[in-house]
Amino acid sequence: ESIELSIPTMMDDIYEEHALEFKLRGIVLFMSIIALIISVLGIYSAITLDTEYRRKEMAIRKINGAGVRQIVLIFARLYIVLVI
Repeated sequence: ESIELSIPTMMDDIYEEHALEFKLRGIVLFMSIIALIISVLGIYSAITLDTEYRRKEMAIRKINGAGVRQIVLIFARLYIVLVI
C-alpha cells in the first residue's frame, strides 16, 4: 500500500526529451503576441493621425454627396495594403 506506481506515458517521455523546445515555444509565442499588439497599435495610430489630417477632405466629400461607404473605401484601400 505504501508503494506508488507511476506509469509514464509517451507524452511524458516526449516532454522530458524536448523540455528546452517546449520552453522556447512559450517564449516565441509570447514575443509574437507582443509583436502583433505593437503592430495593431501602430496601424491604429496611423489611421487616427491620417483621419485627423484628412478631416477637411472628408467634409468636402460629404458636401459633394459622397456616402459613408465611399469615404470608408477611400481610407480602407490604404490600410488594407498596410495590413497585408
